Amino acid sequence: MELAYSEEREVIPWSEVRNITLRKVREDEIRFVVEDVELAYVPIPLLPQLGEVLVLSNGAVFSEGMEIRSWRSGNKLFVPSSHSVHFYLARLFTNRRWIPVQDRGSADAEVVEEPGNLWEKWKGSCGDVPIPLKVVVSTKLDQKTLLGIKVELRRSAALAENHGRIKSVTKEMGLKGRSALECFIKLCEPFCGRAKLLLL
Repeated sequence: MELAYSEEREVIPWSEVRNITLRKVREDEIRFVVEDVELAYVPIPLLPQLGEVLVLSNGAVFSEGMEIRSWRSGNKLFVPSSHSVHFYLARLFTNRRWIPVQDRGSADAEVVEEPGNLWEKWKGSCGDVPIPLKVVVSTKLDQKTLLGIKVELRRSAALAENHGRIKSVTKEMGLKGRSALECFIKLCEPFCGRAKLLLL
């Protein structure tokens, strides 16, 4: 069973899950492999482009801070990808026409995951909940298979949490995580489109 991912932090909860093969993919290219693999970490703004998908409430990536830092007056913004939550929050909470770039040297500003301007605006819109960045989706597996994976992933994630490698919300979204996901999807709908997902 293959899991597509872009960042090393995404695979930490999976360390004890058996029979998983990892495929590292650039974040801007993840949309091209979602249907080729059983599981994939997908930036949340990309969900509406995937049609109906099953989403795990375990293993998701969250951030507890976000800030735009500028060093020039231009509008090129260094972000993980054009589909990243970082880029869409910058669009949502500023009135700048940002152009996403993945080369920091050519950028005029960047989004960092630290408490700051975007984080405060996020909390003003969604409350004191973490910012959801990516979720694990499947377009190939059925619910029964995914529920089996979910049990194993939760057990593996609990070990990672006990060692201080992930936060509780990554092990299991819980009410705060689900509320954060719903709030971002609603905020982003005018830009991203409507997401059709079943959260397991």
